[in-house]
Amino acid sequence: MRKLFTLALTGVFGVFGLSAQVLVSTDPMPRNAILEEFTGIHCTYCPDGHAIAQSIMDNNPGRAFVIALHQGSFASPSAGEPDYRTPFGDAIAGQTGLTGYPSGTVNRHVFSGSNTALNRGAWAGACDQIIQEITGKYRNLIGVRSVHKAAYSEY
Repeated sequence: MRKLFTLALTGVFGVFGLSAQVLVSTDPMPRNAILEEFTGIHCTYCPDGHAIAQSIMDNNPGRAFVIALHQGSFASPSAGEPDYRTPFGDAIAGQTGLTGYPSGTVNRHVFSGSNTALNRGAWAGACDQIIQEITGKYRNLIGVRSVHKAAYSEY
């Protein structure tokens, strides 16, 4: 009985051990685009930015994604309005060099100059450029500490 149990246990762990080694494909793959849109509830031109962001997603289904970050003076709600701000919005925007709203970054990539911030007229072209790229770097997630922090290794 003990031999049968040991054999069964070895077989189960052996099968899971073999199948658990391939986590992701190692073939070069096209990159996806992440547009971080900096916006606010009182931003006059942001509805146009939202329409552009939606158009980018519609034209690139499953390849382009948008994250709206409500921050800055236009994001301060008046009485009775919802507050969409997050504790990290201003910190993330501070790294971009943005000068107006709506602004956005695509994969936090510097396309020209030294800032990642782009005006809404440059979002579609930046997303198209990122989507055309083939990546050779792979990230395997080895542990998640919280929603905001992840540990990973690059190959």
